[in-house]
Amino acid sequence: MIDVLHVSHSYTKGGAARAAYRIHLAIRQCGAKSRMIVNHGKPIADDVYAPTSFMHRVSATVRPHLLRPLSRIGKNIEGLVSFGLINSTIPSHISKLSPKVVHLHWVNFEMLSISDISRIRQPIIWTLHDMWPMCGIEHYNNTLSWANGYRLSSTSMANQTTNWNRIIWMHKKRTWTTPITIVSPSRWLAQCSLKSELMNNWPVKIIPNAIDTNAWKPIDKMFARELLGLPQDIPILLFGAHSGSDDKRKGFDYLVKSLEYIKNDSELKDLQLLVFGERNSSHNNILPFPCNYTGYLYDELSLRIAYNAANLMVIPSILDNLPNTGLEAQSCGVPIVAFNVGGLSDIVQHKKTGFLARPFDAQDLARGIEWIIKSRNPSLAIESRQRAVHLWSNDVIGSKYRDLYDELYSS
Repeated sequence: MIDVLHVSHSYTKGGAARAAYRIHLAIRQCGAKSRMIVNHGKPIADDVYAPTSFMHRVSATVRPHLLRPLSRIGKNIEGLVSFGLINSTIPSHISKLSPKVVHLHWVNFEMLSISDISRIRQPIIWTLHDMWPMCGIEHYNNTLSWANGYRLSSTSMANQTTNWNRIIWMHKKRTWTTPITIVSPSRWLAQCSLKSELMNNWPVKIIPNAIDTNAWKPIDKMFARELLGLPQDIPILLFGAHSGSDDKRKGFDYLVKSLEYIKNDSELKDLQLLVFGERNSSHNNILPFPCNYTGYLYDELSLRIAYNAANLMVIPSILDNLPNTGLEAQSCGVPIVAFNVGGLSDIVQHKKTGFLARPFDAQDLARGIEWIIKSRNPSLAIESRQRAVHLWSNDVIGSKYRDLYDELYSS
């Protein structure tokens, strides 16, 4: 039986962490031996290894902040950056646990350094939860600078951020001399990997993230709204992301613009928004419709109730891999309106499980919202649910990973 060890910064905090833990559970459900080692969170029986000694906990807490001053030098990149320069003891812990396969996930916040990854002796699979492994210090980049190795022009030499991208990218190129098997949850990120000068000769597989479709399922909409204290007879539009209204990559500004196009529609005059992931927003004074905030939902039951209270979910991301919110909404039978970018086209089937708008066209995003609410088509919910079960359920994804482990270990 294959023995796999997942390495992830956390198993609870953040979308990548939850996706990693769900993959771990799906693999266990398929009969493989699966464990995790994390830097953030409490140990769970024989499932999850986490820092237990005082010094290890202090180190795990402090390490993410040690290089933060570097990220502020000439920083002109929006969003998270990571350097991966501080070596850790994780490779020695991996060696002691002696798994047959090491499965990397989101290992930033200085959990693993670039050099640490090269010190792992077991066969490695790396599931990409963003673009950092192929980039310099960035986690997302909507140019092609990651594809050509951040080559410096005479005008960019003065740009300290560009220099850091080039320095870290070159460090990865020099250090990762043995190809790593890459798993991309989306077709888009797989294509990026193949275009990348760093990874274009690495094996790449496409395996979506997993979701427990027995838990994430439709419930009575009226009951869900009653639990949340929401009106029963109005259309409710859902948006969710951790501090999503302030993260430009999540596209909340485009959602606001799209609502301006429909605010005078008499059939949608009672529309309300439901937002999870934050308590309030500076956008309140410009939103043309009332907005209800749930705050950050720490338990999955509350989140499932929020999905089931909505008529549709809008994911207006400018760039995204395979967001958990999309899988969760579709598994609960909630249609999605999104831009046709990144991995969102893997989640949404246009006019079958939602609406894919032209990229960054707020008016087309508005058309999608109007189309779903006005059509009142029950097949959208049915198709969404059926597709989620068929593509992303634990048994489907767990089996795909089990086959990949067998292939990697036997080769």
